[in-house]
Amino acid sequence: MPWVMLAVTIFGAIQSYQAGKQQEALAREQAALADRNMVLANEELGEQIRRQSEEDKRVRSTALARAAASGAELSGSPLAYLDYMEEEQGRQLNWMKTAGASRIRLQNEGDQIRASAGIMKGKNQQWDALFTGVSGAAGISNKYGLFT
Repeated sequence: MPWVMLAVTIFGAIQSYQAGKQQEALAREQAALADRNMVLANEELGEQIRRQSEEDKRVRSTALARAAASGAELSGSPLAYLDYMEEEQGRQLNWMKTAGASRIRLQNEGDQIRASAGIMKGKNQQWDALFTGVSGAAGISNKYGLFT
C-alpha cells in the first residue's frame, strides 16, 4: 500500500507541474495577443484620425464654398472663422491622437501585467508541485521505511 501512496503522490505532483507549465504557456500567448491587439488598435486609431481629418476638410470646403456663393469677400470675419475652424479641428485631431495612443498604451500595459502574473503563477505552481511531491514522497518513505 505505501508504494501506491508514493506513486499517487508522484503522479499528482507531475500533473500539477504540467498544469503550471500549461498556464505559463497560455500566459505567454496572452502577452503575444496583447501585442497584436495593440498593433490593431493603433491601426484603427490611425484610420479614425484619417477619416476625421477628411471630414474636417469637407466641412471647411463646404463653409468656404457657401461663403463664396453668398458673395461675401473672403477676408476679415469669414476668413478668420475658417482659420479658427482649421485650428480647432487640428487641436481636436491632436487630442484624438494623444488620448487614443495613451488609451492603447495603458490597455497594453494592463494586458502585459496580467500575462506576467499568469506566467508567475504558472512558475509558482510548478515549483510548488515539485516541493509538494518531494516532501510528500519523503514523508511516505520515512513513514514506511521504503528506502532504508
